[in-house]
Formats: sequence, structure tokens, C-alpha cells
Amino acid sequence: MLIFKESTRPIKNKNKSKKGQSKMSTNVYQAPHANLVIETDTDDQMFYIVSPKKFWVLFISTLGLYGIYWFYKNWALYKDATQGSLWPVPRAIFSIFFTHSLFRNINKELEKK
Repeated sequence: MLIFKESTRPIKNKNKSKKGQSKMSTNVYQAPHANLVIETDTDDQMFYIVSPKKFWVLFISTLGLYGIYWFYKNWALYKDATQGSLWPVPRAIFSIFFTHSLFRNINKELEKK
């Protein structure tokens, strides 16, 4: 049978940096620090980009309301990018009349690139 005694002498921290600060936290349950925010420049985005799978899942699960939101986001971003005077909300609500116009604008921007 083994019996362990607690040591009464202080344990020296070998992970000390030159300035006396510990490199690692003494809390073993603390999550490691990481930069989790990826900075992207979305200000120059002209259209709302969504994968087809995501679009159809959201479109079907919201019974078509996501389509109105998708059109609104596209027209709002297009308005901001071109400094135009169009109204995104009516164009989204009446998207049946403005679908060809939006797709023509998307195609025009794709041909520029």
C-alpha cells in the first residue's frame, strides 16, 4: 500500500517568461485564446450570395418568404453599390416584375469580371 504525503514546499513555475509572467494559464479548464473573428471586406459586395442548397432549404422551410428576403437583400446591396434611387422593398414584394432586371444586372456584373 502506497501513501503519498503532500509537499509543503512551494512548486516553482517553469513556464515563466523573462518578465515574470506565465506563458500558460494555471486554470486547466480555460479554453485557449484564439482569434476567431475573420475580418472580411463585405462593403464592396454588390449582391447577396447564398449557396443553392441553403437558398432552397430556407425557401421551402419558410414557405417562400425567404425568396422575398433574398430579393430585398439583393436590391438593397445593389442600391448601395450603385448609389441608385431604387426602392428595394417594393422590388422585393413585387419580385415577379423585377426578376429579369435583377438577373440582368447580376449577369452584367459577372461579365465585367
